[in-house]
Order: sequence, then structure tokens, then C-alpha cells
Amino acid sequence: MQMGLTISNDCGEDGESEVNYRQEWRRLCETGETCETGLIPNVPVGEEVLSNANDGFMIGLLGAVIGIYLLLKLMVKTKFWKQLTAPGSQKKEDGYTNSFGWESLIDQVGEADTDLHPSGWVIVESKRFFMISEGDFIEKGSSVKVLSVDGNRIVVKKL
Repeated sequence: MQMGLTISNDCGEDGESEVNYRQEWRRLCETGETCETGLIPNVPVGEEVLSNANDGFMIGLLGAVIGIYLLLKLMVKTKFWKQLTAPGSQKKEDGYTNSFGWESLIDQVGEADTDLHPSGWVIVESKRFFMISEGDFIEKGSSVKVLSVDGNRIVVKKL
């Protein structure tokens, strides 16, 4: 069986070499001896070769899955993984808080430093705080009373 062919593509004056080249190429493709279409040659492959290739692919795929599984199983036990993932919840009993310590402002009276529509600046005990009205428009200079504190949100009403 002939696996390769060297044909000169040097055309003479009459172009006879080109015709011979094309005829020989067509004959080789039709007989299946060789026929390259694109980048992959048309080479017949036996069942044994296909079976070995399929076995190798499946072994590699199975090995990759097992490797990833083991990597993840071992990785979750590392210090790096514990630092990477979120730590335990921050509980009030442990001393964590979401407050700024403004709960002492409840029931205090202050003066609107800016218009509150519905939020703005209020002065209470000579300190300036950003507060929110109950929804009403409060003019600058009006007296206000602190109703509640939730984290950094301070709610006031006009007196």
C-alpha cells in the first residue's frame, strides 16, 4: 500500500503536468490509498486502535474526576480554606454589635441643622448626626425628637 506520493506540480507549457497531478490525486482518493482533506489525513484506523484510544480517554477522565474529588476533600481541611471561606457568625453574646452606640439618643431633643426631606442633619447634644424623619418634611431650625435607633439609622419626628 502506498502511503505517500511525490508528484511534481511543475506545469510545462501545455499544462500536461497539472492534468496528470490531478488525475493521480483523484485515483489515490478513490482507491483509499491516501486522501488528505484539510488538516486530518484520511488514514484507515482499525478497531483495536479505536478501542485503545477510547480506553485511554476513559482512564484519563476517571483519573481527573478522582483527582479533583481528592483535592477538594483534602483542601477543606487546610488553614487556607478556613481563611478563604466565611468565618462563623458574629453573635451578640460574643461581643459583636452592629450599633454605633447611639441608643442613648432615644427620646433626646435636637434641632434640624438642614431641611429633612425625609433625611438630613440634626444637632443633638452639640453633635451633628444624619437622621431620617418619619416621612414628613422638617424645616431647618425645627425642634425634633429622636424616636428610634437601628444600627446607623436614626429616626426623628417634629415636635
